[in-house]
Amino acid sequence: ESSLQQALDESLLQQLQLEEIWEMRELAAEARRRAQAEEELQMAMAISLSMAGAGLRPEDEFETEDMSYEALANLENVKLTVPMHFLETLPVMLSQDAGDAVKDEVICAICTCEYEDDEELVVLPCTHSYHKDCAFEWLSEHSRNCPVCKQSVL
Repeated sequence: ESSLQQALDESLLQQLQLEEIWEMRELAAEARRRAQAEEELQMAMAISLSMAGAGLRPEDEFETEDMSYEALANLENVKLTVPMHFLETLPVMLSQDAGDAVKDEVICAICTCEYEDDEELVVLPCTHSYHKDCAFEWLSEHSRNCPVCKQSVL
C-alpha cells in the first residue's frame, strides 16, 4: 500500500508541476500580448534608424531595389531583442524541479554547461530550457529567438 501511495504522490507531484508550467506559459502568453505594442515600436524605431543611416526619411517612398548594398546591409543588421519586463514573466524553476519541462536536455545550449541542482532554469514557450542568466543575456542582448529552434519568444 505504501508503494501505491508513493506512486500516487509522485503522480500528483508531476501533475502539479505540469499545471504550474501551463500556468506560467499562460502568463507568458499574456505578457507577449502586452509586449506586442512595445515590440512594434522597437521595430519601427530600428527601421527608422536604419533608414536614417541610409539617408532616407520615414516620409520618403522607397523601394529596396533602389537602395545601395550598404543601406540594405544596415537594414539587415537591426537586432530585435526581448524587453526585460517580458523576460521577467518567463517561467523560472530550479533544475531538480524542472522534470518533464526540460525533457532530455542535460546541458544549456548557450553556455554548454551541464545543469546542476539548485540552478535556476528558464523554459521558453518552445519548451527549450536554459540557465536563467544565459537565457536572459541571450534574449536581451542578442536575439528574441530561441538559440536552438529559432522560434520567437514574443
